[in-house]
Amino acid sequence: MPKYRLSYGRKKTFDSDDIMGVLDQMGIKSGKSESKWLKDNAMDVCNYAYKPIRFGTKEEFVEDLVKLKLLEEISQ
Repeated sequence: MPKYRLSYGRKKTFDSDDIMGVLDQMGIKSGKSESKWLKDNAMDVCNYAYKPIRFGTKEEFVEDLVKLKLLEEISQ
């Protein structure tokens, strides 16, 4: 199973079947609607990284985390 590192706030290393597992690590199942969760977290990441991040879909959000080097695969 691949291992990933999320370097946003505290660095967090986690195992997941695919890179989309980062959403569970960030708390997407927190009770908010998906669109509200994505928007709120995009604003937080934007404030942290001083870069824009898309929140139209989960895939765009995760893609931008990778692009900003806040999320990376560290082993297979």
